[in-house]
Amino acid sequence: MPIELVATEAKRQMEVRLSRRLHEVANQRIWFDERPGPIRVDVRFDDGGRVLIDLGPGLGKLSNTADMEDLESLLINTFDLELADQVTHRGISFLFDGKDMYFYRPEERPPPPRQRARMRSWPRVVLSPGHGHYRLYGEKDSYSWVFQRTEQHGVQEDVITMEYARLLKEEMSQRPGMLTPRLTRLDWDLTHAETRKPWSYISARYYLAWEYPENPEIWHSLPEDKTKGRERLEDIRSRPLFANHIGADALVHLHTNAEPSGKVRGARAYHYKDSPESKKLADSLLCGLKEVIRAQPKYKDFQIDDESRNDGDYGENRLAAMPSALVELAFHSNEKDAAALLDENFKRAAVSGLTKGVQLYMDGEGCEPFVVTEVGQGSGYIHSNATMIFSYKGSPRPPVIFNFEEIGCNPSAAECMSQQDSRDIEPSPMIYYGLRCPGVPGVRKYRLTLIDRDGVASSPVEGEVNCKYSHY
Repeated sequence: MPIELVATEAKRQMEVRLSRRLHEVANQRIWFDERPGPIRVDVRFDDGGRVLIDLGPGLGKLSNTADMEDLESLLINTFDLELADQVTHRGISFLFDGKDMYFYRPEERPPPPRQRARMRSWPRVVLSPGHGHYRLYGEKDSYSWVFQRTEQHGVQEDVITMEYARLLKEEMSQRPGMLTPRLTRLDWDLTHAETRKPWSYISARYYLAWEYPENPEIWHSLPEDKTKGRERLEDIRSRPLFANHIGADALVHLHTNAEPSGKVRGARAYHYKDSPESKKLADSLLCGLKEVIRAQPKYKDFQIDDESRNDGDYGENRLAAMPSALVELAFHSNEKDAAALLDENFKRAAVSGLTKGVQLYMDGEGCEPFVVTEVGQGSGYIHSNATMIFSYKGSPRPPVIFNFEEIGCNPSAAECMSQQDSRDIEPSPMIYYGLRCPGVPGVRKYRLTLIDRDGVASSPVEGEVNCKYSHY
């Protein structure tokens, strides 16, 4: 039920309960060295159906920090778990004593959103695998290199996002009409001299500093920041700033998700709330993920959002001048989701789905399931190939398997016209020439299923072919 339709008193009780629960979760640890006191959390629903979470005035100046993004992510996931699909809303916004982050940090306002990605014959896409090793500072500028996330159920988010990015880069570079995407992290296994770790473990900030030493505005965008986690925040910012610098057409961030209970599952995507084009991109990515992942029998029920979310003010999306989407592939805090993230079949399906999503967005295509919508009666001569015309919707990846099964035919007693054929699929409506008529004339009924290269199958449809005697 939409939150706008909930009775006033019931809504008020919900606000009180959620405020109490989120306050409890937010204060289970110290988030900010600069302000280690308790965090006030107040939840209310506005008249437009949005959720407003107010964290009080003291955190306004910290509203752009990496720790604030982590806190907001925790509160968003906790909020969703507490509601458990009781009501729907139009997104979650965070306030600080009734004011948004731009009141305290006007420099964080995003660039003007584009109305449409600047299309070119070979679109330029940036892939940004999340997190990676960074320098965490201590006293007197001492520091240690640490991962940004803790390992859970065998998944180290800082590492696995690069694995997915590598596969996605390879997949996209092989698709017609796509340039090889640019990565915000170095995908080579050279050794990083200071950490003695592979460069692929190192976060974007340091790779971009090495690649663009004359452009510190990309990777050292907060020179006055002296907080301990300053380079983690610069790492977050460096990704959209790099994409802006090279004039990318689209930016896709790859992450895995987490929340304390371990109960929440599934894939999600986030876009900046004031960017309609980013929503289109994020929705297309979810569409591709859902179609290809669920085509795999093991993952036919894998939870994937129908629509992208505009919760929070994530810097990776907010600072992008082009359409930008942040994809959470699964929850590594959930044991089953973590197992999926480590499964090679899931990885291949996910990167194929993301590639399809990018293509759908770039081509301006909507999210339509792969279905055969109409089959015309075919005709042909015995012992020869018949011709048929059919129409379909969706965006199947070629080659496509045409699986014909004759209805009511007993192979042990008669010659059946059942067959399977793999070929490229033409724009709808398509003329198919290749269904072979057997040696006995008559009208034959068949069941047709199409299966594309990613394993996405259309629902079976029935048709007829009139097999006739030859005139010769």
